[in-house]
Amino acid sequence: MARSNAIGKMRQIAEDKLNATDARLAHLRGVTGRSKGTLKQLLKDPMAGDLTVLHSQVLVMGYIPPARTKSGLYLTDKSTEEERFQGNCGLVIGLGTGAFKDDNIAQFNGDSLQIGDWVMYVAADGISMFIREVPCRLFSDTRILMKVTTPEIYY
Repeated sequence: MARSNAIGKMRQIAEDKLNATDARLAHLRGVTGRSKGTLKQLLKDPMAGDLTVLHSQVLVMGYIPPARTKSGLYLTDKSTEEERFQGNCGLVIGLGTGAFKDDNIAQFNGDSLQIGDWVMYVAADGISMFIREVPCRLFSDTRILMKVTTPEIYY
């Protein structure tokens, strides 16, 4: 059975994570299409020239787990694909200029995010899309539940 381009791309990112020192690097290389560059370079503005996130929106790339478990078992394409629908953690790859700014609707009390932060969310709260065959979601800033240090501990 042939796998879709998205599953192939997710599998590539998962396998790249085996060699990456920081999971963010493998994720950013996948969504930007750039195979070169340091984490610092890719974090500056990963989607520069490709898209602009507007208003109080937050663009998040879904977390893609490693290609194999700690015991060495390789994950199936089905389990990788399921992350697209059930995943609740992701990497912030774009922020609108009004994101996390206090207004008449929401008060953030100084809380904010930066590109490259891992966050937790309810998948159904965001608009699902693919960017370069990588699953992403667009959220209103108020729909991001919390900032996390590493998504691996939530699986």
